[in-house]
Amino acid sequence: ISKLVAAFAAEAEPDDIVTVVDRDWSNADGWRSLGFVTVQRMQPVTFYVGRDGLRCHPGTGPNPHRRRLPPELVDEFERDWRAWRQGDARNGACHGVDHSRHGGELEAAQESEQREAALPRFLAERSYFAVHDAGAERLLLVLRAPSP
Repeated sequence: ISKLVAAFAAEAEPDDIVTVVDRDWSNADGWRSLGFVTVQRMQPVTFYVGRDGLRCHPGTGPNPHRRRLPPELVDEFERDWRAWRQGDARNGACHGVDHSRHGGELEAAQESEQREAALPRFLAERSYFAVHDAGAERLLLVLRAPSP
């Protein structure tokens, strides 16, 4: 890769080069040996693989091209969650959530944790299985110092 970086730097004459390393596959030591420095360490991401074998990401985010969970599935989870919060959960459980702290007794942090724990179980019941990546790292190689 050092020859590729050198050839690109000579041909394109950039001020700097940025690369992103998937931490599932690399610890970025090779890039660091070329002079790259870490400028951002991105957190691990959980996504789901559905029956079609394609990945879906929960929620919203900055990338409009990222495939999301089907809206009807998200709506169903939200309805189930609201029903549980109102005390109408079927069979006394909402996807494995502890009901001993029901309704208004739940503090916001506890509710958030329980909601996060319920989503993967809910999705697994519908054949969407969680996959956890290791995050990514953005590295920068400065070739020319910026002009003052």
